[in-house]
Amino acid sequence: MAEFHTATFLLLVLAVGALAYPSGAPPEACVSLNPTSHGASTASGSPPYTLTVGANSYKPMQKIEVTLAGVGSAMFKGFLVEGRAVSSKNTVGLFTNTTTSKVVCDTGKGGNGITHINAAPKSKQVFVWQAPATVAGDIVFHYTVVRGGAPNTTADPADYFMDIQSNPLPSSEVMNHNINMNIFDKIIIMLYNIIFIR
Repeated sequence: MAEFHTATFLLLVLAVGALAYPSGAPPEACVSLNPTSHGASTASGSPPYTLTVGANSYKPMQKIEVTLAGVGSAMFKGFLVEGRAVSSKNTVGLFTNTTTSKVVCDTGKGGNGITHINAAPKSKQVFVWQAPATVAGDIVFHYTVVRGGAPNTTADPADYFMDIQSNPLPSSEVMNHNINMNIFDKIIIMLYNIIFIR
């Protein structure tokens, strides 16, 4: 009887492992960034991962480096990253395949995401994201990370952080407008001081 239970347990473990998508996030994860096949998340605390965007703003069609990394010794096995317009929540901008990641979630409308190609533990992944052809307002990168490797060495497909969000990336048009408004504000204050305070 114990052998039957052991065999059943091993089959269940293998089934969960097969459903965990070691070769990348499936299309059904694209909208919610929820790796539903992993079960409810068991991760707790702050995510030990950062997503760094290699620019302070974007111009249409600009290529920008995006880096997903573990903090300290934190590693990860899987991920899904998408750029989304804050105003519409639509996926915008295009990632390109790398030797360690592949494009997924292609909407056919100028947006896609990027995911892992294997379940080997990783400490950092670097991608190239191309901004949309037209300004889409502020863009936030949404990402889900499945933990794996240090500091947790026990495999747990449900150990993931879902839909973490980067700081907003504004368009350079908005940045330039804000800079021009700041200069204009300073000129008005200076003129006010000259005319009324003297």
